[in-house]
Amino acid sequence: MTTLNLQVDASLDDAHQRQDTGAMFTADATIRIGNLGGNDYDAGFRWTGVSGLSGAIINSAIATFRADLNDNGAFVGTWFVENIDAPAAFAAIGFDISSRSTHPTTQSGDGFPDFGAWSANTDETFDFLTLLQALADDHDPSAIVLIHKITSGGGERLPRSFDSSSITAAKLDIDFTAAPVPTGRTHGMTSVRGALHLLAAQRDDADGNPTNEFLFLRVNEFGQILTTTEGVPEVVTGRTKGATLRVTGNTVLLAAQRDDPDGNPTNEYILLRVDQFGRLRTTSEAAGTPVAGRTQGMTQRVTGNVVLGSAQRDNPDGEPTEQYLMLRVDEFGRLRMVPE
Repeated sequence: MTTLNLQVDASLDDAHQRQDTGAMFTADATIRIGNLGGNDYDAGFRWTGVSGLSGAIINSAIATFRADLNDNGAFVGTWFVENIDAPAAFAAIGFDISSRSTHPTTQSGDGFPDFGAWSANTDETFDFLTLLQALADDHDPSAIVLIHKITSGGGERLPRSFDSSSITAAKLDIDFTAAPVPTGRTHGMTSVRGALHLLAAQRDDADGNPTNEFLFLRVNEFGQILTTTEGVPEVVTGRTKGATLRVTGNTVLLAAQRDDPDGNPTNEYILLRVDQFGRLRTTSEAAGTPVAGRTQGMTQRVTGNVVLGSAQRDNPDGEPTEQYLMLRVDEFGRLRMVPE
């Protein structure tokens, strides 16, 4: 388990904003949460120095606020987290808190039972596990901004700000289990199906032996990068070098030359495709004679509806040659190899 012990450490990292006028207050001694003097306020807190949260499991996320006064008023409110990797510090620009884009996941921020009664000059805590898990699932944050917005009621809570004291400024302590790092090497890639971007890479085990598991990176409909893993029916023995792809209707194929267990190239290619149900499937197909020497790296080009992969061929001693191997999918969907 890893722990981040964060604290608001600059004047512009905590602020409040009047909801009606948008006026920003960045240097007050307290941050206004709720309603004060008949005016509703949005409040914001920013912590920097964040790392390692992408894909992590958040075990706890406790914010600590130093109460300035005895407060037990009732109000209804909601907590939000800013929905980007690197949120900026607050600025004295109208509506700088309420105009920020926030994650669709929210947490209740009512006077009761969420805040409870506050006592002057004591540390009061709030659990933000739900918001921080949502952020870690979708982002790799280098800073975190939490925002409170009141909906109704006349109560308030007044935590001390950085400008009151850097020692009592709001803290955020996060305990998390980092996302697992893939062991072994991943080889081969593919690309696009409609609006869905895919990267598929074969995973090795820790000893460098190929497995039947593939790692996927994709961009979802919100532009967020997500990772998934999926098993395929067979283990690709030997190394598969280079990759290409074709798009025929809704089908995406990855083609990679297979080595034998001794690392010698064969005439067999492993094909990965996404079927009409979005499931990963594998097939093997021979393509002419084995390519002597290694073919390193693959690119793709599109001619009409045909996608070709090209790779520079090495000789058996591993020296590059003037020949390129072209992989293409013919009009019948069969894999063909053409030296050029």
